[in-house]
Amino acid sequence: MPSTANRIPVPLPHRIRYLLSQQLQGVLFLLSLVAVGVLWMRRTPRVIISGQVEMIQVTVPASQDGVLQWSEPAITRFDRVQKGVTAIAKLDVSESLLEMQTLTAERRQLEAELDAQRQSLSRDQIEWDRQTDEDHRQRKQQTIDLQRAQLDAREHVDALRREWGDLDQRHRLLLIKHQETKQQITTADVEIKTLNAQLARIKSLVEQRMSPASESTLIEQQLALVRKTQTDAVELEKTIANHLLELNRQTQATGERLQGALAEQERITLIADAKQGVAPTDRASPGLSSLDSAAMLEPYVQALVVQDVKIQALAHKIASNQILAPVSGAITEIHQPPGTFVRGGDPIVTIASDQSRWIVAYLDQKDRQSVAPNSKVQITLVGTESLQVESAVAEIGNHYESIPEELLRNMDVQQWGVPIKIPLPPGISTTPGQLVQLVIY
Repeated sequence: MPSTANRIPVPLPHRIRYLLSQQLQGVLFLLSLVAVGVLWMRRTPRVIISGQVEMIQVTVPASQDGVLQWSEPAITRFDRVQKGVTAIAKLDVSESLLEMQTLTAERRQLEAELDAQRQSLSRDQIEWDRQTDEDHRQRKQQTIDLQRAQLDAREHVDALRREWGDLDQRHRLLLIKHQETKQQITTADVEIKTLNAQLARIKSLVEQRMSPASESTLIEQQLALVRKTQTDAVELEKTIANHLLELNRQTQATGERLQGALAEQERITLIADAKQGVAPTDRASPGLSSLDSAAMLEPYVQALVVQDVKIQALAHKIASNQILAPVSGAITEIHQPPGTFVRGGDPIVTIASDQSRWIVAYLDQKDRQSVAPNSKVQITLVGTESLQVESAVAEIGNHYESIPEELLRNMDVQQWGVPIKIPLPPGISTTPGQLVQLVIY
């Protein structure tokens, strides 16, 4: 064996060159394998599941109590509606209209009482003026005469206003009665068509000896009775129409008389102002102080304020009888048929909204620990496998829920999962309820 002491030493540069040519290539190859493995592990899907574009369903309630009436044209399932534009239904407010007429009449009565009180105070003031300052009796007498003329003119105007208001109220009541009569005629037309159809069917059965002739006679009697009712309703409608024409003529004539009375009242006021040598707004009222007069009139003023509040509340109720779509979408369910009495808050229809911002999916128990918030997600729309977009997990539920039937992996087994929400990327076109394939990394 040769001795190591006689070996020739290898210079350091030669050793380094040998290491680079023989050992470094193997080390680099091992490092490449490790890097490829790490990258492959990072892009390996952790979970592959199905998801669904979120469906937002909005139940539209009744805004108040009333009888439900469909809008024209009537809506049906799967009809498209537009937010704030499409009228879904309306509520019958005939009782509210009658109540509005009652409140309006009461308010006119309060106004008449207030005017009467003001006129009484004015008369007291006139009498006080007449009994004082004897040295100026003649001038006061002229003033009193003018004031009396003003009061007479005001009373005449008030009487004409009350007459015009009564005519207007009678006109409104006749309009309501006219509408009801037209509805009776329409109902009678429907009943006549129905009875004619039944009569034709019964006569056919009688000819085939499959039904007794008495049934045909009974239907004919019912048909005659309905026709009689329709004839009476038509006559009543004509009578009401004539009354409406007469009321319109009387209302117009009263309005013209009222305009003339107002002009006369203004003329008398201008004469009184010229006599006193002051502007109408500058006239003083000796006798009762303004504070005393205001205190005496305060109960009437407050009663008018309360009445106005009631009228405004009822007007808002009448105005809100039409129910508009709160969201844009499609009708999926109709809860109440027309003609049904509903309470405020009762569901009328359900709308599936067009607006969806989330994808909902469910994780099995074995996949729960593999997914965390902000995990990357690749989304593929079912039926368009060529369209793939990226997103991330936004929310993860803290409890298990029953997985919907359309997302079950095995239709024969009831499955449970933790819900997760994934935001839809901007610009992607989806339909609420659409299925998608999710690959979570």
